[in-house]
Amino acid sequence: MSSSIPDFYHGKTILVFGSTTFPGKVLLEKLLRSCPDIEKIYCPVYPTKKTVTHHFSPVDTFAEIYTTKLFDRVRRINAKFQEKIIPFDINLLISPTAVTNTELDSNEEKRLGLISWRNLQNTVDLCFYIANNSVDFDEQNLKDMIQTNVMDLKSSLTFLKTCTQLQSIVYLSSIYANIDCPFIDECVYPCPIEPQKLVDALDWMDKEMVELATPKLIGPKPNAFAFSHWLAETVLSEEQKSLPSISIVRVSIIGAAWKDPYPGWVEIEWTK
Repeated sequence: MSSSIPDFYHGKTILVFGSTTFPGKVLLEKLLRSCPDIEKIYCPVYPTKKTVTHHFSPVDTFAEIYTTKLFDRVRRINAKFQEKIIPFDINLLISPTAVTNTELDSNEEKRLGLISWRNLQNTVDLCFYIANNSVDFDEQNLKDMIQTNVMDLKSSLTFLKTCTQLQSIVYLSSIYANIDCPFIDECVYPCPIEPQKLVDALDWMDKEMVELATPKLIGPKPNAFAFSHWLAETVLSEEQKSLPSISIVRVSIIGAAWKDPYPGWVEIEWTK
């Protein structure tokens, strides 16, 4: 008798924000290995520059990811597993006109035919959002944390509201968002600060002013990381009326794997 989870994912099209992070890559591996009948997994990522002269596209990024040991088990099951993953520039969702054909090679242009705004709107069934876990505790800049963990989320939700087939959103949060509570229940504890007003206030401040204002703004939260996750959960709570089912998963410490994909699997970069 087949498992209900692979049955549920059969033929589904999935959108994964944060697919190049440590938990994101582990999620991709698990989906591909345990649910082989998934239709497609779309992975919006920010393009980077490998060198001063070379543009490192999302396709280049995933070409490296595919060669890692992480995907060895998937590779043995399906040597063409890469065909199910469609990486693309996240700006196509946030600002579809921001990426022009003059910036793309022929392979990228061909790929864009599969990932037009309208195509995603009409095909995405499920969304995993795990792009919000900026964990650079050495540089606890409140402005950067709010941009990464809150405003980028709001931009993504704006697109998700237009997806006609969307059934569910799974959002990776942090237990530390509510660490100041004596007991943490399965509910959202609203933040009284409106995200956009906070962003507008921080926008005109220089780094020194932000650092001086941070203790007052974050209140009982231990740091900007926890505060930004608290604010992000509030955004989800406010936006849920315009979206399908939202599941918030609050993790504590993300460390080495217990069993999957391999016992002890971890990425050193994630722990730094």
